[in-house]
Amino acid sequence: MASPALLDAFDRQVAWCAAPAPFTAKVLALSRLWLQQDTAAAAAFDAVADDPAASAVPLRWAAALHHLAFQGAQPWSSLWPPASDLLDVSAGQLGNAIELAWALHRPQMQAALASPLTLHSDWRGPAPALAAAPLRIVRRAGCDARPVDLAQADDSLRLAS
Repeated sequence: MASPALLDAFDRQVAWCAAPAPFTAKVLALSRLWLQQDTAAAAAFDAVADDPAASAVPLRWAAALHHLAFQGAQPWSSLWPPASDLLDVSAGQLGNAIELAWALHRPQMQAALASPLTLHSDWRGPAPALAAAPLRIVRRAGCDARPVDLAQADDSLRLAS
């Protein structure tokens, strides 16, 4: 039996995807039905994260299915009947895709939660009236702890998924 937290995470993601991404919402809704019926799959998903909503388990699952589709599998070739047939690819393919989805994101999540960096501001007092002071961006910068190398086929596929 899937945990209530896992099922709730899928329910919330389905609701959030309904208008902007109806296909993803339908895939996730059917995946939720599958997880209710398949105790082994539910156990595998429940083992991934203590908080499936905060860990974006449903979106990572959608990315894993998308990854399979890019590799030529058709994990959602038929959205019904029944929901378990939706995921009718080899257990090895599914296992590899779901492991990939979590493995690619887990280091960033752990790094973000355990970051030694703390930002402090010297600002004191109320916020300035921004309407009276138009803002102009003069410089921006960023970094990625694990940048994607689009010259590598696997990285390009990861980004597309």
